[in-house]
Amino acid sequence: RYFLQAEMELTEDWTLMKQGQKGVPDIGTWLADTLPDGAAVGYDPFVHAAKARDALRDQLAEAGAKELRATTPGANLVDAVWGAACPPLPKAPARVHPD
Repeated sequence: RYFLQAEMELTEDWTLMKQGQKGVPDIGTWLADTLPDGAAVGYDPFVHAAKARDALRDQLAEAGAKELRATTPGANLVDAVWGAACPPLPKAPARVHPD
């Protein structure tokens, strides 16, 4: 669903990388190959599980001491971009979508 939306909305300035597809690197590999040595990667500890965080940290360390840092609590970049224009959370109950 997200790939379909991205294909419709991204301009030619973007490269859509469909994670899990043949020939597409996982996030850790892409970051390790793209970032310079000594770079830092921020993550939101409220979004990423500890196991995934640890795996990414180890992958980045093996690739040249790239550092993985938690964002400051309350400093979510998505929230900062939305600002006051952020829509309210839905009040309707969650529903299961068919496969």
